[in-house]
Amino acid sequence: MPASETNACCKLAELAEELAASQDIRTAQDFIFRLGERAAGIRPGFRSFFDLFLAGRNLLPGHGFRPEFEDGSDGQARHFAGVAVCSAILGPKLTIWLSEKIRLDPPDQPDGRLTLMAVSFSQKLVRGELLPQASGHWIRENLCLDCP
Repeated sequence: MPASETNACCKLAELAEELAASQDIRTAQDFIFRLGERAAGIRPGFRSFFDLFLAGRNLLPGHGFRPEFEDGSDGQARHFAGVAVCSAILGPKLTIWLSEKIRLDPPDQPDGRLTLMAVSFSQKLVRGELLPQASGHWIRENLCLDCP
């Protein structure tokens, strides 16, 4: 990754830490929805369905994801955050089905692998196995190529 290029993965981890420290975050769901809003433009409430259908907006463009998750676009942070929101709303099974059958992201390709990681991340948060305060570390350890 060229030095001038934004490391979107590290920015996603930093955003997760910032949100986790916020007094506005009361539940894991709040955290996931806020991450989706700030990283992927997924608005809260009923509008989230419309935003998810349109695949959100690329608010953290750049690269920095491990090779197994890198598809060459600069939208992987948006992809991850959007899928995490989708999983929190629709559940893991339907989210994975939509990814594979509608978005055509097979699980053995970068976007499919990133989808599975986003579903895992979201569900760990919902079940209380991962605290929002540890989510930045989780993102760096599991997704990012190199964060300073």
